[in-house]
Amino acid sequence: MLMSKFDQLRRKRSIKALQKARKLLEEELVYLSVKDDLPSYELYQAEDAHEHVCQALERLGGESG
Repeated sequence: MLMSKFDQLRRKRSIKALQKARKLLEEELVYLSVKDDLPSYELYQAEDAHEHVCQALERLGGESG
């Protein structure tokens, strides 16, 4: 089934938003990894969120990272 022009635009917007979220999460992971007094669950939560964003990008046909 072919996607309409509007569906393609929504998909592109979703991919762009997910790419931005991935970039922000990667920056957060760098920050959290150098922080000394960090509870391990905070780092785990950020890593888990990053993984989910990457999986969503793969499923939508965006790049993964």
